Amino acid sequence: MKIGLVAPPWLPVPPGQYGGTESVIDRVARGLVRAGHELLLAAPDGSSCPVPQVAGLGTADADRIGQVVIEIPYALAAYEALRGVDIVHDHTVAGPLCARVPDGVPLVTTNHGPFDENLGSIYAEMSRRGVAVVAISAHQASTAPDVRIAAVIHHGIDVADVPVGDGGGGYACFLGRMVPDKGVREAVLAARAAEMPLRIAAKMREPEEEQYFEEVVQPLLGGNIEYVGELDHEDKYELL
Repeated sequence: MKIGLVAPPWLPVPPGQYGGTESVIDRVARGLVRAGHELLLAAPDGSSCPVPQVAGLGTADADRIGQVVIEIPYALAAYEALRGVDIVHDHTVAGPLCARVPDGVPLVTTNHGPFDENLGSIYAEMSRRGVAVVAISAHQASTAPDVRIAAVIHHGIDVADVPVGDGGGGYACFLGRMVPDKGVREAVLAARAAEMPLRIAAKMREPEEEQYFEEVVQPLLGGNIEYVGELDHEDKYELL
């Protein structure tokens, strides 16, 4: 099968540091090729995922995440380059609504975020248009009553890439984004209640992330609670 895989335009695949969606796309792309499929990946220029890629989509633009004036032209160019594939799996938000696949070519999209007031109606419209919407957990799917969920497919990992430690780290860790819904504050409170040192590794580039850190998390630091910054792939596993 010839598969077209569309990554968002915001980060390279795989990402240098934070980028959960791009990390998943990288593993999916590698896995599909290992399984014997023919794959074409639409991703920002400079992506190092070792699979055939669409050229000329522009460099990653993390500073403009979510801007439709970036995502729509990117998606249109990606879909044009993917003509001739048997199926398209799109991980952008704008693509399934604004770009068109040839008649008879199935279109699948995965929502890597919440089905909230911002995204819920968007994915509901996708499902009404016949796009197969994939959720990443049963709980996430349960929060989307207006979306026809085609399947629940959990994010996977390549276990061969994960080193096995001896369990002697002596600390708990938080790994994610510096935002309230990821539970950074709750991790600090839980670690303190358990009298366990905590190391926090989190992406903190956007204004709302910096504000949350300064107002909520930074006052809780000190003693055995430490913020270690945003880590790359190898350093994440070292922390874990």
